[in-house]
Amino acid sequence: MRSFDKALALAKPLADANPRDIEVLRAFVHTTEERGETLAGMGRVDDAVAALRSAADAYERLIVLPGVTPKLIMEASTAIQTLGDELCQDDGLANSETGLVAYRRSLALDERAIQLDPNYMAARRGPAYMHLHIGSVNSEVDPARSLAEFRLASSILDSLPQTEQKKLFQRRLHAILIRKQAMSLAELGEYSQASPLFEMSATQFRELLSADRHDPLALGDMKRGLDAEADSYAYAANPILADVPADRLRNLRLATDRLEQEAEILRELAKQAADRGEFKTELANVMIRLNTVRNMVHATAATSATRDSLELLKKAADQANASLQDLEFAISAFLNVQPATLRDARQAISWAERGINITHHKNPGLLLLLAQAYREAGQPQQAIATARQGLSLLPPDTTANRKTRVRRLLEAEVALDGYTVPRQMRQ
Repeated sequence: MRSFDKALALAKPLADANPRDIEVLRAFVHTTEERGETLAGMGRVDDAVAALRSAADAYERLIVLPGVTPKLIMEASTAIQTLGDELCQDDGLANSETGLVAYRRSLALDERAIQLDPNYMAARRGPAYMHLHIGSVNSEVDPARSLAEFRLASSILDSLPQTEQKKLFQRRLHAILIRKQAMSLAELGEYSQASPLFEMSATQFRELLSADRHDPLALGDMKRGLDAEADSYAYAANPILADVPADRLRNLRLATDRLEQEAEILRELAKQAADRGEFKTELANVMIRLNTVRNMVHATAATSATRDSLELLKKAADQANASLQDLEFAISAFLNVQPATLRDARQAISWAERGINITHHKNPGLLLLLAQAYREAGQPQQAIATARQGLSLLPPDTTANRKTRVRRLLEAEVALDGYTVPRQMRQ
């Protein structure tokens, strides 16, 4: 930061004195953008957004000057996308509306660059990435709209020359988009349509991983795919979300298989990053979920591994600077762990309230977790009020659209008006 501040002190007076000099303005915006990204990494969200806005505004002045190139327009697009990331992310400002404005401006710049040079491949690829970003915003809240964006992104990739499609990063992006489509379908309860897409995505990721079985990027892609697929099977086994209740045992076994595979990958990643202690909470989260699913199939006693995983998640969530992911891991674990005697709903309430503050009360998924925690703690009226708050953040419910997972579960909390779940039924 000290270096960036010195660079900015040099660049700003030059930019102010030479407002039509492209190279001077580029020096200023590059410095401002890098400074904003560093502030974001330090958790200084408001300062980061201010810096990134300054960079975006400077780029807007820059790209109207004579002689602008497609490359320069793409630089502006990337800077505005970065601003959109910080605006949208839950641990940023969690402001999807303004974030989407930035993403759509970035998309418009990509299209302008294509008009200037239809053969500039960076610009041709750009819209696929932007539709991926747009689709990822509120993907739990409005998965139908997200699904349309992911499909559009895939069609853009399919329109590129074969030489481009064969490139490693293009193949990876294609596999990610297939996985994202499957996740959207799972959120919509379309499990039979999601399953083959998860398998297609996994096949593509395995092909990429075969080049280097220890590549952390490829392992991470496999991990995320298995995690999402396990969630899909768990949703299909949930009586509130299931289309075919008789398939519950089959779906639980499939979820078990995917979680076991994910755990193996996380052990490999943890081994690679042993000196940094990464992936420990992720592995603990997976082990709790695996224990819970196994218990649903065949009731088992608590193990020392289960208790150790709970303790690790609690320690991470109790940190003053705990990440949103660690808070969510701990909340879910202490609400769902088997046997139920290990649960702690009051602790889960505390973590959920922290998560909701981080996301500025705009995350329906966290409000669902808080409602479930209130229900588990024997506070049904608080559960209902919280669930209604979550429902108010969702798009209008219409008969034309299939109800999403989050809506179904929030409505289920509201429907339990005055009902406290007996302990023996929580298992």
